[in-house]
Amino acid sequence: MAQLAPSPGELIHEVILLYTRFIVQAQTVMSGTIQERNLHSRIIEAESNSEMDEREQLCAGLTPYMAPRAGLAWQPKLFHDADTAAEYWNATVRRIEILDPSAVQLIDNLLAQDPRDYLSAENHLQRLRNSAELHAFTNKVKTHLQIWHRAFWPLYQQTLTHSPGESPSYFCLINLRIEYLTMSIYSMFSAACDYEYVLSITPECRELLELCEILLQKRVANAKRFSTTFSMHTGLSWHLVFVAINCRDPIARETAIRILETYPRQDGLWSSQALVEIAKKNRRIEAENFNEGTPQEQWQRLNRRVFLLEDAGETLVFRYIRKNGDTGKWEFSEEYAHLRSSPREAAALEWKDRPLSCEGCTLQWGRTADASSGTLWPGMGCSIPRIAAG
Repeated sequence: MAQLAPSPGELIHEVILLYTRFIVQAQTVMSGTIQERNLHSRIIEAESNSEMDEREQLCAGLTPYMAPRAGLAWQPKLFHDADTAAEYWNATVRRIEILDPSAVQLIDNLLAQDPRDYLSAENHLQRLRNSAELHAFTNKVKTHLQIWHRAFWPLYQQTLTHSPGESPSYFCLINLRIEYLTMSIYSMFSAACDYEYVLSITPECRELLELCEILLQKRVANAKRFSTTFSMHTGLSWHLVFVAINCRDPIARETAIRILETYPRQDGLWSSQALVEIAKKNRRIEAENFNEGTPQEQWQRLNRRVFLLEDAGETLVFRYIRKNGDTGKWEFSEEYAHLRSSPREAAALEWKDRPLSCEGCTLQWGRTADASSGTLWPGMGCSIPRIAAG
């Protein structure tokens, strides 16, 4: 191992992260259809008993490389440079990731098994909101984030005040601020069903939009570099579509769509073109949903939206609650549309109804949690590159 790199543990960690990002993104982007994924999952589950020992040995062998490196156990009270802040951020994310598997299983146990049973699903979501275990998990995440942010904030404020846009550390710190904001929001999935909480994060959503656009403008200025249109380090497109779907400020949602359209990019498996179409579909869902009920009732329906991308992102799938014109009842529905080959094709996509394709209940709040997912953090858990590395 020593022949691979001066610090082989760090090299292995980076390789694991690379594959982890694809695994996380594969929760929403599938090579085939949802039915094929479900079938594949059942086959793996059926074969898991005979392969469990081998998998456990593999996981046990990789676990040490996901732990924070030696020397980062105690964090300084203040960071004095962006590299140090980035290194401790990566360590903080690694610590949070260690908490992740138990929470995934807990959410999976709390979710309803049939998304068509609206009342049953709402009862399970109420259990999710009231779960002491989930509250304990989110409190642990908040503690890790607060410790890091107390050391980060003075450096961030100083850099933005004295050298805005003039140094590489400026953009690194903005990137870190984005990751902190999104991790803080995404980790609060136990409160995602509460309209008042979602309304309260509007300022954070607006800040996310401003910071994402600053980074995207910088990458446009460096247009000769391939990394300006393709990235594996960050999930800016995912953060923007999160705001476009979940923020309760209509102007902020429209701003997120504008940014996605203005700066086309490919964040790993996530195409901004596909996410723009998802956001536009959500715009119509929001308009229909707004016509009935209190803000909390409206959000309870919107909170059940799930989008997925089939056929390597060429087919868009959106499941949501829609009012049945014949019965007057709100019911689950699923629609799909084929993505056009050219983003310049101005005509709206043709969305068509189809039967519900997912057998289990899926909850999507900055991440996907269902029987096929293995993490809570799409777009998160991504290491921030040091300044020296570009």
